[in-house]
Amino acid sequence: EYLEAAAVYEMALAASGSFALIELGARWGTWGFRAAAAVRQYNPGVAVHLLLVDMDLDACAAMDRMGDLNEFYPPNFMVTRACGEAEPETVKEWAAQHEVIDVLDVDIEGEEYTLLPAIYDEIRTKVKRAIVGLHLADENVNQKLFDSVFKGWTTVVRTPARGESLCTQALRQEDKWRAQSLLHQVCNESHTQQTPFGPIVPWDGELIVDNPMLTTSRVGRSESGL
Repeated sequence: EYLEAAAVYEMALAASGSFALIELGARWGTWGFRAAAAVRQYNPGVAVHLLLVDMDLDACAAMDRMGDLNEFYPPNFMVTRACGEAEPETVKEWAAQHEVIDVLDVDIEGEEYTLLPAIYDEIRTKVKRAIVGLHLADENVNQKLFDSVFKGWTTVVRTPARGESLCTQALRQEDKWRAQSLLHQVCNESHTQQTPFGPIVPWDGELIVDNPMLTTSRVGRSESGL
């Protein structure tokens, strides 16, 4: 998740006045609350606005718990939580209250291919940076999504969806010492993807793109298109 962390934190630290983030497939508010913590520590005085959406009820309860533990309370932290599937109307209603959305973070297990085109207008006119988990290995489908929603945007980084491998299984070992040993045994160049930050082992694909009308890319080596 290094690429996502770098992309989220950069926007949080660059925010001025306010920082707005939408996280669809938020779990416990993973990236929204991490960004909020970064703003509080390194960019004080910036008001944080979050829309956190997840369909898992335990995840929604964890959002409340995380907000309380970290004292993410108004007026400096305005958190909207939505328990249920990521619906276009939920995004549209929240986006209507904000002039600019610094980050749209989407990890909704394949639903990105139908949801993102449905909120096209909000994305094009308000979102500075989009971070999208790609869950299909079919590059034709991923290219179609890019062309329909993000054509003309600046690609910060893109990694393909590769799914489970011996290498990803090793990375997920709870015993970290064993994980390090397995990495040397089973991981090789065929499992890795080169990025501006060095080689990574992809599982889900990831697309990080910047809206050229609203921002200038600063992370990595930016390229136009896919």
